[in-house]
Amino acid sequence: MKVAPQIINVALRSGFLRKLAAAYAKRYAFQHYVERDHGYTPNIWYERYVIAANLIETLERALTNRNISASVRKKLIDLLVGRILLKNTQSPSQDSITEFGQNPPVLSPSALDAERVGKAKAFHIYPEKKRGVCKMVSILAIDGGGIRGLLPARILQEIQRRMGSSGDREPLARHFDLIAGTSTGSLIALGTALLDREGTERYTASDIVDLYLRRGKEIFPPALRSTVHTAVQAFHNKYAAAGLERLLRELFGDASLKSAATNLLITSFDTEAMEPHCMKRRPPRGKWASDFDYYMRDAARASAAAPTYFPPAHISPIGNPHLKFSLIDGGVFANNPSGLAYVESTKIFPAENDFLILSLGTGKEHHGYRYDDIHSWGYVEWINPAKGFPLGAIASAGQGEMTNHQLSRLESVRYVRIDTSLRGCEAPIDDSSRRNLDCLNRIADTMIEEHDEQIDGVCRALVSRRFPVNADEYGIAAR
Repeated sequence: MKVAPQIINVALRSGFLRKLAAAYAKRYAFQHYVERDHGYTPNIWYERYVIAANLIETLERALTNRNISASVRKKLIDLLVGRILLKNTQSPSQDSITEFGQNPPVLSPSALDAERVGKAKAFHIYPEKKRGVCKMVSILAIDGGGIRGLLPARILQEIQRRMGSSGDREPLARHFDLIAGTSTGSLIALGTALLDREGTERYTASDIVDLYLRRGKEIFPPALRSTVHTAVQAFHNKYAAAGLERLLRELFGDASLKSAATNLLITSFDTEAMEPHCMKRRPPRGKWASDFDYYMRDAARASAAAPTYFPPAHISPIGNPHLKFSLIDGGVFANNPSGLAYVESTKIFPAENDFLILSLGTGKEHHGYRYDDIHSWGYVEWINPAKGFPLGAIASAGQGEMTNHQLSRLESVRYVRIDTSLRGCEAPIDDSSRRNLDCLNRIADTMIEEHDEQIDGVCRALVSRRFPVNADEYGIAAR
């Protein structure tokens, strides 16, 4: 018994109490908490659990090697874990114990504190599938659309306002298991995922809205929207990249994708390899541990390099200065990145089959192209920016609608698409005039009103972190 106080002191100094609590919570308390509908962010405790499992084995071996009897070992483990776990919890079933492999030392029911374990976010630990757990994987996907990114930014601002009014002060990034963005959507995605060292948001949704309203002209100077500059666009990039790059450096500094608060997928297209190039932040396990890392400013620059508007980005992964990629706007193949985000999330969470995808658009053309107008067009007309770059607009609309169609018909997916017609606002992605920004703000107000039930349902689902059995109750029934 003389060794017991020494081991307890070592355990306390090494953080054993916290880590052992996480491990025992996974083995004992998760079923109890699912029954109470508690739900928490899945990623936070995963690494702690892996460490804790090893620590339990190490502690068991250490105690055994010192010829401490089984009854004393049990009391010691009870002491370490029981100090931070609750009393009067039901004993776990044998199935719930053996599901995770070797049986841990048996605890008395009085040693368990499921309340505190649940609040510690310990039962939602991926990637293992837990029997009886109804876990929702939440995904945020944001379309490209230049200055029209004000629309999805306003939706996120409203979501954050509603969640805050219900007492939820968590950063938005903590509510999503993966955030994907294309072009202007990548700027919003990266801004949302960036936290400071204290774990608070570097930019709230309101800050991002303000960015579009106050600083859009730095990216798209109104003076360059003249007829002359539109004609020049046929032969040269319309805008220099300096203003955009200066703003991105100011916003993101040296922050990297791997420093983000959640998983990320940022789209771009490699013009030399002629294939999509998606920059990712994923859990660093297996082959993903060698994923390229990028500065957030470079990822945003590449994803927003819209052909004829900005020159391609020529960037390198962090630590690989001799490896260069020529990248353009991801909107050329996935202006709506929801489908890519879903596929990526199934790889990160292979055991899960319940997904909520919040897909935010940047406004749809309120008119099409009549046969009488287009039947004699040549290539100049089809790519004429003064006509809204019809070829690109049609390709983008087709890709977006196909993605909407596919995701809305998957049984495992609750697909919430929030978009609207531009209704009188300018469709070009670079109209940063006060008149157009005011128009976009009015459309955003209408957009929020039209999708009120869906937004409210998404807020409640994110806060509860569970996939609703009755989706209509949450106002997020399938399209």
